[in-house]
Amino acid sequence: MINWINVCMQDAIKEEEEPEKNKNVRSWLIYTAQWACIWSLGATSDTDSRIKFDLFFRELLRGKFEPIPDIFQGKFDIQIPEKGLVHDYYFAYKNRGDWFPWENLMKASEGTGTATVSMKNIRRYIVPTVDTTRVNFMLDLIVPSKRPILFVGPTGTGKSAYVQNYLMNKIDKDQYMAFFINFSAQTSNNQVQVKDQNEDFSF
Repeated sequence: MINWINVCMQDAIKEEEEPEKNKNVRSWLIYTAQWACIWSLGATSDTDSRIKFDLFFRELLRGKFEPIPDIFQGKFDIQIPEKGLVHDYYFAYKNRGDWFPWENLMKASEGTGTATVSMKNIRRYIVPTVDTTRVNFMLDLIVPSKRPILFVGPTGTGKSAYVQNYLMNKIDKDQYMAFFINFSAQTSNNQVQVKDQNEDFSF
């Protein structure tokens, strides 16, 4: 949670010469903390649990369980839109900030894409979706900050494919080298230790 707050705020103020004079920074920090709750406490939930988390988190932000502190005058001014789940939105750092659906970023990336899909490599092509957009967005923030990140979910939902595609095609090859270690349900801790000892890691 704290990692997400740090990387988001660092990215938001990276072009600010004097961020302490930006009157919107306080607002950004408040809603970044909310966003971080969604993608830490609420990140490991499955589809059914996300619905429950959505209801709980919205009620929490309305002050149902605990009163909103007086410093916020009893409410948060910038509310997450009611349509869909809280997981369906990202926080954009413009003016005071606001919540937007991930589809906005997906459409923006589609508008700038000019690559032609080769039929020879069609099996390796990943169709842009909200999930791929979300994963790429998070990796764009996390990788430069050199902080750890873990994607979890059921088998066969694309986690490995999304991350491998990012590491092989979207990072600076002069600065990073991708190294993959494959696991399965049968992988033991001893096998991992032996594999690590047989590889020449240099950091």
